[in-house]
Amino acid sequence: MKLQCLGIDQSFTSTGVVVVREGRTTPVFHDRIRTSKADGDSDERIAFIIDNIMGIVDEYEPNLTCVESTAYGMVGKGMVFQLGELSGAIKAALFRSGTSFVVANIGTWKKHTTGNGNAGKPLVQAAARALWPKCPTVTDISDAYLIARWGLDNLTGAV
Repeated sequence: MKLQCLGIDQSFTSTGVVVVREGRTTPVFHDRIRTSKADGDSDERIAFIIDNIMGIVDEYEPNLTCVESTAYGMVGKGMVFQLGELSGAIKAALFRSGTSFVVANIGTWKKHTTGNGNAGKPLVQAAARALWPKCPTVTDISDAYLIARWGLDNLTGAV
């Protein structure tokens, strides 16, 4: 069976999730898990995001799941704690399910996939489209895609 990797670009409003498979540049699955304040408090939103991620894990059984590290300096003051909670909840759910996972350092996956550890959104999008020409322009998807590609390269020894 071919190796598979799930990439997660976590966010309280739009978490990008992409599953890539060895030998393919087009993902076998991609989506955004969207929530808003209207969906409930932060605990309800976290539970919704976790339920969706674990459904993807159950369906695709990735060999490795890569969760993007949290960029605490990039968010507003009120979101820092919520992102920390979300990140911890995702990792705890993966751990409890026995799913193999790693934290994908932002600078590391960007350097590996774009050649620039500080790549901005346009360069990340271009790198994703170079591999997957029909990559949606939604940055959550392109980030999750390249995070998954980085993870797959780790599994196959290309890193």
